[in-house]
Amino acid sequence: MTDNAQSSLNFDIDTYIRNSRKADISDLDLSYAARYPVTDEEIRALTCMCDIESHTIVYLRAILNTCAIEDAQTTSFLSCWAYEEFFHGHTLRQFLDAVGAPVSSTRMREVQQASSFSEWLKEMGSSIVCRLSRHFHGPYLTYGAISELSTLEGYGVLARRTRTPSWRRSCDAWRKTSGAIFRSTTARRSWS
Repeated sequence: MTDNAQSSLNFDIDTYIRNSRKADISDLDLSYAARYPVTDEEIRALTCMCDIESHTIVYLRAILNTCAIEDAQTTSFLSCWAYEEFFHGHTLRQFLDAVGAPVSSTRMREVQQASSFSEWLKEMGSSIVCRLSRHFHGPYLTYGAISELSTLEGYGVLARRTRTPSWRRSCDAWRKTSGAIFRSTTARRSWS
């Protein structure tokens, strides 16, 4: 591999750890959010996004039950990423509460129960495959990068369509790419 190709596969995990933060909307007065109409479509989309962000811990559990835990960089990244994603879900709940569309306190359990067998099956399959192939990180992290980029695009669509200024600012703030960058660079390195 050439030096240029290798440098494109590098991800500065130390910088990521140093800059990792929870979503901070302390500068937003969420009481203003209720003054703007939020459509049923927006509520449905925000609830789905809240489910995705809150479900991150299940993905983390799944990947850490594989040989990925043996890679210090991956484990460091996933620890920070799960922390950030938890607060994305928490912030979405705060926003939904503020606009009068609260999420049930049992929502996360309901979502997990609805997919528990398929999640278990994927976890078992992933655990077996990682023992059989040194390229396990490649497909798993490629899947993660695609999921992260899809979520980012979802926030972008919501930001463009919403009439709620505080929500638009929150969406724009979350359109970060560190998760997708880590996964794509690590996936490329794992495939080689």
